Amino acid sequence: MAENYEVLKQNNLNQLVAEYENEKQNVYDTNAKRKQYSHDLMKEAALQELADIRERELDLESPFSLWAEYDPRGYLFCYKQHFYDNAWANLVRKYAVIHDAKNIDKYPIATPLPRMETLLSPYTPRFMTYKKLAELAAYCPRHRQK
Repeated sequence: MAENYEVLKQNNLNQLVAEYENEKQNVYDTNAKRKQYSHDLMKEAALQELADIRERELDLESPFSLWAEYDPRGYLFCYKQHFYDNAWANLVRKYAVIHDAKNIDKYPIATPLPRMETLLSPYTPRFMTYKKLAELAAYCPRHRQK
């Protein structure tokens, strides 16, 4: 009888060890899945951050960048550049009409200038609204509206 008891005890111990090993393996698998999921999320977040940084760099390279939105010189520079591009296009077009009328489609066309009211949104800082610019321009005799 004592031998049966020892065999039963050994079987119970083996079963407990097997259950413990099973549970331990389940915990390791769950941790591995959780770590892999965390790693994938971090990788996705890093790639998204890199894409955002690249997008911001591209925005900074564009003439109407986010910084130009808050810098009056940025608006005025872009507006002035557009104005000069149009003047150049008109001049080249006049030359083309006289000297190269057959190939007129190859020459640049002036594009309409945007209105300052549309460039300056109502959410820009208080010192940089169209109304404020109009008030400042009213002091300058060259830009005074009649």
